Amino acid sequence: MRRNVNDKLRYVNGDNVEIFPGITAYIGVKHTWEAQYLRIAGNPPYVLSVDSAKFYDNLTSHRPAGNTKDAKAELAAYDRMAILAGSPDRIVPGHDVLVFKRFPTKGLVARIR
Repeated sequence: MRRNVNDKLRYVNGDNVEIFPGITAYIGVKHTWEAQYLRIAGNPPYVLSVDSAKFYDNLTSHRPAGNTKDAKAELAAYDRMAILAGSPDRIVPGHDVLVFKRFPTKGLVARIR
């Protein structure tokens, strides 16, 4: 909040916007207005889904979260994220504690490689 009040935040408007070299923002589902997810370029690339895919179970079952506002858009976002990541296995859900079991952790930070 302090950074926002002090005009230290940069809002990203739009879809497919590179915000740093190799980090691109995409518009996801309507959890919040124009919520975005990130594609991290690399070999291999990963997608950090934030709120566009909450749990691994949603991705593997291709079933939207129960509180979604637009199920069709959420499923389309899953498909797009899988294409951008090169594999559904490289989508990191935004709310799943299993992230910390799949990737090495130090405290509450998971190292994704």
